Formats: sequence, structure tokens, C-alpha cells
Amino acid sequence: MRVFATCVQCWQKKGAPTSESFTVHYYDDRVAYVTCSQGHRSALLIQSPKFEVLLESGAGALIDGYTMEAAASFSAALERFFEFCVQVFCETRKLSQDIYDLMFKEMARQSERQIGAFLVLHALELGIPYKLNQDIPTFRNGVIHKGQIPTPESAKDFCRKVYKEILTVSKTLLEKFPDAYNEVIRRDLSSRSSKLPEDMPRATSTGTVFFMAREEDFDDALMNFARGRQAMELAPSLIKMFSNLIASKGSPQPSAVPNATPEDKH
Repeated sequence: MRVFATCVQCWQKKGAPTSESFTVHYYDDRVAYVTCSQGHRSALLIQSPKFEVLLESGAGALIDGYTMEAAASFSAALERFFEFCVQVFCETRKLSQDIYDLMFKEMARQSERQIGAFLVLHALELGIPYKLNQDIPTFRNGVIHKGQIPTPESAKDFCRKVYKEILTVSKTLLEKFPDAYNEVIRRDLSSRSSKLPEDMPRATSTGTVFFMAREEDFDDALMNFARGRQAMELAPSLIKMFSNLIASKGSPQPSAVPNATPEDKH
């Protein structure tokens, strides 16, 4: 996974982002590390929850024609979304983090238990049973357990169905439990930030864009993501060119990363 970034330390010293920019990778910890030409090393924490990152990874694979990888990423996204929902439901009941961690430890390695917890809590908190589209586990088992390589059409159909499931429930949770939803994201971000060296400059970024707008139409979401990915590829060279042009005219440098926010040192 990749994200657009600038040096946080240069930003903090100058009071604004510099023209030097990067497209950097991040992985499971959802932290991208940047080293600028001045030798500064800083961190960019991706705010997006894990399921959104997996959706974006799957969307990229789907666009690039890696159908098996796309299906696997969307399948993993749905499982992590169920886990996220369980956290939101528990937060609405003010369950302590310590008790939640002990409870989840017993189901962390078994997705069936996590889905069961989600089903029970969904019924308790929303007053209606949740019924999963059974086409999803059938297709998923064929790809994951039998090694079936889907066609682009079947992979896209599967990803569309997963997207719809996640979109529908996430919108309901945001409507009914916005504070709990955002608190789960905030707590996860804080936990990951606490694992960084105390003296490392850091910033936060939305990071992912595929699910952020929550487009109703899957094809629209995919198309907008493809455009955004292309823009990210071009951004560093365009910013450098524009900065050089501005500098030659004696004007101040432009702001480079509008969606990132520097944090104080911890």
C-alpha cells in the first residue's frame, strides 16, 4: 500500500509543508516512514481502519487484473469489518478495553466466532437480524480454500457484493452510533502512535480514498479510486515542477499535503 507524504519535521520547522514530496509504502501497522533530503525521518499514521485499507488493496488488485488477490483482499476486509463492528457495539455499551481484549483473545484466530459475535450484537443493538449474502462465503471458499482463480467479471461481482455489505452496515453504524464509531478509530490510531519512538515527528492522514466517500455505486467508487491513484503517481513530480516555477518568480511555496496533520512529539 502507498500514500502521498511530505517530511513532518520540515513541516514543523517551517510552519508549512515543503515542496519535497514522496509516495511511500505502508503495511500492516498502517504507518508510512519518510526520510527527506535533509535526513529527517518521520512517520505518517494512516487513520483508516484496517478493513478500509484491505478494501483499497483489493480495489488496486482488481484494477490491475489480479483477480485472486482482489477476492482475497475483499474477503479479508469483510472479516476485519465484522471485528470492527464488534468493537463499535462494545463501545456503545462502554465495555472496557481490557475486558474486550480478553474476550477477543478467545476468538481472534477463528473468524466464525467473530461473525457469531457480530450477529448477536447486531441483533441486540439494532433490533434486527443480519443476514449475509450467501454468495459471498461460497465464492470466498472457492478462491481461498480451493485455489480457484476467478475471471475478472466474477471477481468484480464478488467485490461488489462485499462492498455493498460493508457499505450498508457502516452507514447504519455511523448514523446510529457516530461517537462509538469514531472512538474505535481514534483509539486504534492512538495505540499505533504509542508504539513509535517518542522523539519521532509524526502526522496523521486519511490515507485510503477508495471507501472514504462511501459511494453508493461500486463502479463509481472503483473509477474514482483509479483516478486518485493516477493523480498520486503524478503528484510528486508536478509539485516539484510547480515549486521550481514559483521559486523562480520569488513567491512562497505552496501547501503540499492538505489531508495530513502534524502532531506534537510524544
